[in-house]
Amino acid sequence: MITIHFYNTKQMNIFFLLINREFGLTRKLIVETLLIPRTTVYDNLEVLMRKGLVKYYTKKTSKKGRPTVYFYINPIIKQEFFKQQIPQIKLNFN
Repeated sequence: MITIHFYNTKQMNIFFLLINREFGLTRKLIVETLLIPRTTVYDNLEVLMRKGLVKYYTKKTSKKGRPTVYFYINPIIKQEFFKQQIPQIKLNFN
């Protein structure tokens, strides 16, 4: 059984936005979809990655410039999450 602890609703919103995506989303798309500030998305993605819930990959878009970074839910977490009939989600506002 998997229990996921979120420290705020923004982390939870990012998690649920990504859980239904097969290939992940860029930070820009997360910001535009959830209508929350870019720095808030950055900070919360960092926390979710440290917890091992979110991972990322890069994709080069052209010969010049930075590669695009896509964020997605850790496949092991995603598999366990959907295995459960009712996943346990907890919010800790500490």
